[in-house]
Amino acid sequence: MSTFIYMSGMVLYGLFTFILEYHSKNKEKYSVVKYRIIYVLLFILSILPLTLISGLRYNVGTDYNHTYAPHFIDKNWDYSEFLFIWVNQFLRLFTSNPVILFLFMATVTHTFLQLAITRISPRWWVSAVLVVCINFFSVSLNQSRQMMSVAIYAYAFTFIHEHKLVKYLIFAILAGLFHYGCLILIPVYFIFNFKFVKKYYLGIFIVTLFLVPAMCLCFKQAILHTKYEYYFTNPNYYTNQSIEAYFIASLIVEGFAILWADNLIKKYGDLAIGLILLNGIALCIGFASFFIKINELTARIYLLFSFGQIFLIPMIVESEDNYWMKWYIVIALVSTVTLSSSYVIYRQLHHEIFPYRWIFNK
Repeated sequence: MSTFIYMSGMVLYGLFTFILEYHSKNKEKYSVVKYRIIYVLLFILSILPLTLISGLRYNVGTDYNHTYAPHFIDKNWDYSEFLFIWVNQFLRLFTSNPVILFLFMATVTHTFLQLAITRISPRWWVSAVLVVCINFFSVSLNQSRQMMSVAIYAYAFTFIHEHKLVKYLIFAILAGLFHYGCLILIPVYFIFNFKFVKKYYLGIFIVTLFLVPAMCLCFKQAILHTKYEYYFTNPNYYTNQSIEAYFIASLIVEGFAILWADNLIKKYGDLAIGLILLNGIALCIGFASFFIKINELTARIYLLFSFGQIFLIPMIVESEDNYWMKWYIVIALVSTVTLSSSYVIYRQLHHEIFPYRWIFNK
């Protein structure tokens, strides 16, 4: 039953996003006002399935009763991020029921993610399906605040290739104020806009991959001087597991991206390079997990960068002209990321999203 609910949400999300995409390509059929009204209604309809599944859940996700619900009920604002504390305090003025907080996080997450998809994805409905397939949605049922911040940053990312620094910083900082971990993403704008990086991105990626073992040692020393030092000092986090499923997924996506790099760059320019590099960083983090076997830590960092697959995969597909090759790429890449996320959810039992329960039958 739980799997049926999640799959139904994905299908409805993909279907309504397809209708939204179709409508956006036929704006000449409507007056400006009518087109915008229909577009807004379809946009809202498209984000409803996953928003409602996420926002109306009960005791689904590891952090549901571990962090969010009890903190909200007891007014225990045990968070570092003041903006998230303010949101909790504001919502608490209306009700002591934490469902309002989960609805807020779900709405923000899927609104910004959909805004990002409609701005840069060449196939909106494919990206919508990938939101579930790459594990973004599943993780958002557990690490809700982090994935909400990543969704906001995904929207900020869409301004990089347009060189709109002010808009980028506004939304990137907003993402960081909800989850400080996202602040490490702010330099991405400046790194990706270096001409040297754009020209030699493949060489930089290969060198970085080889330097991962040494970088892991430096990373450990840096983390020991932050509030996240407990990952290394608390023995409970040493599971001796790597995030091999995520590593394999990002490796195969990156392999396809590099093979189709010429077509990608020709068709999408700097945006393609940025997404290839973003997934390359995710791949390096996946590789680093074999040296830092604290999967709770490495998975959280990996998820800050892997969201780029939502846009990169449909771009790879659309950069190929051969019809049958397109289908081969779709099947290969979607199967890869789906099997990867399924392994994490079903085999390793991460995030505790099963069984699914509504607030109506708790």
